[in-house]
Amino acid sequence: MNRWLRELGIFDQRSYQKRVPEAAFRLANDQVALLLRHLWATDGTIAVKPAGGHAVHYATTSRGLAEDIAALLLRFGVVARIYEARKEGYRPSFMVAIQGADAQRRFLERVGAFGPKLAAARRLQVALVDVQANTNVDTLPVEVFTRVRAAMRGRGVSHRAMAAMRGTSYGGSAHFRFAPSRETVAQYAELLNDDALRQEATSDLFWDRVVAIEPAGEEEVY
Repeated sequence: MNRWLRELGIFDQRSYQKRVPEAAFRLANDQVALLLRHLWATDGTIAVKPAGGHAVHYATTSRGLAEDIAALLLRFGVVARIYEARKEGYRPSFMVAIQGADAQRRFLERVGAFGPKLAAARRLQVALVDVQANTNVDTLPVEVFTRVRAAMRGRGVSHRAMAAMRGTSYGGSAHFRFAPSRETVAQYAELLNDDALRQEATSDLFWDRVVAIEPAGEEEVY
């Protein structure tokens, strides 16, 4: 065991130094799922909340480990967010949070749970059966409305006419001031018969807000 841990480059690491071994990123998905559910059995949380807002997250004092876990979750189409918490006199902690009913269902179905987290995972699966996903998580950039406006101009469709076509009250340009859901963009695509908007609405690209760009040193890339 000692030799194996040394070969993996993770021997004698402190909690804040831990990383997922590089070799793990070359594993097949079933092996990655096995690794993740065993990690979750230690420092992970799966909890059903009576008022909703069910919790699926992993806590660590290693930023690198949090980023590694978030990267591995992408294998299963699960997009997680990393939150940092600080307390005076302690190292910062990082939470890899899986939010939204769709992402939590995907985690339970494709990664699963083990040991002490198994019962909670079963309860959460039941709790999520009738939960309608909140589309505010997977939205498209507000700039997509530039294409909507161009398509409307090209077809001579006014804002008021478009509101009537969509069955919504007329609100002028206010309809174009928020990050739209894929369903909203798909509706515009069909009403305007626009293939570019259809592609935007059905793409598997996940959009998120960039909050910081930080140097991480030099790495060999391919």
